[in-house]
Amino acid sequence: MNLAGRWTLGVGLAVAAWLVISVTPDHREHTAAPVPVPATIGESVEASGMTVTVTGVRMTDGLQPPGGSPISGRWVVVDLAVISRDSDLEDPVGGVGLQLNDTLITSSDLIYREQRIDGFQLRTGLVVSGSILFQIAPDAPLGDATVMIGRRSSDDVGVWSGDQVQLVVDLGAIPLETDLSFEAPTVRAP
Repeated sequence: MNLAGRWTLGVGLAVAAWLVISVTPDHREHTAAPVPVPATIGESVEASGMTVTVTGVRMTDGLQPPGGSPISGRWVVVDLAVISRDSDLEDPVGGVGLQLNDTLITSSDLIYREQRIDGFQLRTGLVVSGSILFQIAPDAPLGDATVMIGRRSSDDVGVWSGDQVQLVVDLGAIPLETDLSFEAPTVRAP
């Protein structure tokens, strides 16, 4: 092959590579739109290499953390158990959110005993149980809200890995408790 043929081939390959790059969707587009997996309270569902069971959803006007001082405010408390199905998961539980009135609320950064269930590294065959806390505005209208649980694959808010457990709950139908106590996360064999 002569020099002109080599240059033509090189430029042609570069143009072909540019075309492939320009029509290939960005990876973030895939992680920002997870596949929803509908759930109900008490039902175990499989998503993102884990089995998730939401055992309850409660509302309170104040929290009593384990070993801590009471915290006022309007809170949604989601109790759940999570187990890794396949292997130790690199991404922890952390793709957690509450969609209420077109607003995505992330779980509270309230730390109790330096552990949060929505940051646990899952280990094969061990059940992690605990609560996820969402603080909502005192004047936010209550109605249908969607609890979203997945694995965090990025530090960006709203970015999840693969599947996402989604539980729709009517917050207006949940009785308001006062100074709700909850336990720190536990890890146990099934």
